[in-house]
Amino acid sequence: MRRITIISILVLLCSIAAVAQQDYVGRFDLYGGWAYLNSTNESLVQHGFHTQDGVNLNKWLSFGFDFSTFNGSTSLAPTQLATSYQSQLQQLVGVVATQNPALLPYAATLKIPYNASTWTVTGGPQLSYRGLKWITFFIHPSVGAYHEKVTARPQKSTNPLATPVTDYFISTGTLSSSASKEDTTYFYGLGGGIELNVSKHVHIRMTSDWVRTPLFNNFLKDSVNNVRFSVGPTFNFGKNVAHKGF
Repeated sequence: MRRITIISILVLLCSIAAVAQQDYVGRFDLYGGWAYLNSTNESLVQHGFHTQDGVNLNKWLSFGFDFSTFNGSTSLAPTQLATSYQSQLQQLVGVVATQNPALLPYAATLKIPYNASTWTVTGGPQLSYRGLKWITFFIHPSVGAYHEKVTARPQKSTNPLATPVTDYFISTGTLSSSASKEDTTYFYGLGGGIELNVSKHVHIRMTSDWVRTPLFNNFLKDSVNNVRFSVGPTFNFGKNVAHKGF
């Protein structure tokens, strides 16, 4: 009787799984939504737009293109700079303080506000699990190009050292004449998420990535760690590939 019960339960579970599996997976995916990017060791939070466009080869493997763009603002502390720039900054503060000793206490709280605009682009494979009818799980490597432009805004600071420090970095060519600096480099990491299958062709995607990039590696002390999160609708259409592959 126990064996019959166990076999019956297994047959029932297999039947439920077979019924629950997704019977339509369109050839193409088109996603776009709100996005959030947190560069943790810069204390920089940015908001923007994220899109992913993919081609499903079968129910578990797809290849696609990923693009995101963001804007935000924060402040740069001297401790975030590379050692050589920290030394230059100490010398500069020493000179300024010699000329005006009242400014010396401001060195301990010096931070320079800046605006940032960022975009990322990547392409590659994605693995999906579609064993449940109403939800899809997926993971993908995150490797691609990372671009950021920052513009110093010393006028937003109440610290009187912010302006002479910014002017110094402009005079040495570290910042451009518009007090900006930009860099394009690579990033690497891992991402994934879920899709709630609202209907046959419309899903709600929630996706997140952790990536690391050597952004401004000759200016900043450490590589930058980033967490990206986005949410929005996905449109799935085209020839059904649900029964191809494994």
